[in-house]
Amino acid sequence: MESQSRLALADRLINRAQNLEDASRVRLIQSVLTNFCGLTDDQLSAFVLSSDQLGTAHMEDVMRYATAEASIALSFNGGSKVGVFAEDPEVAKRSVSAMKEAIKAEVLYPADSQDMGMFIDSLTPMDVPFLISEIVGTTHPLWRRIRNAYIPGMVDVVTVQYDDVGNLVSAENKTGELFDGNDDAVDVVEKLMGN
Repeated sequence: MESQSRLALADRLINRAQNLEDASRVRLIQSVLTNFCGLTDDQLSAFVLSSDQLGTAHMEDVMRYATAEASIALSFNGGSKVGVFAEDPEVAKRSVSAMKEAIKAEVLYPADSQDMGMFIDSLTPMDVPFLISEIVGTTHPLWRRIRNAYIPGMVDVVTVQYDDVGNLVSAENKTGELFDGNDDAVDVVEKLMGN
C-alpha cells in the first residue's frame, strides 16, 4: 500500500471520527489502556473514574489509579513488558489485534472498502495507539489523562549557559521544577511548545 494512499485512508478514519459518539471514543481508549498499556480491569476502572469520583474514591482506587498512571508512562516511554510489549509474541500479537478490531468495530461502516480494513491490519504496534489518539482526539478528557501520565517521563528541560565565545559554562536540569505547579503536564508542554 503506497504511503499516499495510507495517509488518505488514515485521514478518512480521522475525519469520520469527528461524528463518533463519546461511548465509542471511550471504548477505543479503553482498548489502548488494556492492550497497549496492559492495565488490569481494576486499574482500568480506577483510571476512567470521573474527577469528582476520583476526589471521593477509596484509597484502594487511588492506589490503582496511581499504578495505572505508572503503567501508562512505562508503556508510552518504551519500558513495558505487557500488552503489545509482552515477551510472549502471541500475547503481543493478540494485544495489537484487539486494538485493530476495536478500530474496525467503532469506526468502520459495513459498506467500507476492503482497503480500509487492510490499512488497519497493516498498522504496526506503535501506529495503532497513535491512530486511536487522532480518532478520539488528543483533547478528549481520558486521552488527556493518558498524556498527563506519560509526558513527565518523556520531557527533560535543561537550562544551559554559555560564555561569550560559546563555551558551555553550566547546565542545570530543571525538569523537576517544570512539573511542580498548578498546571498539568499537558499544559506545561503546550506552553513550552508555544501552543
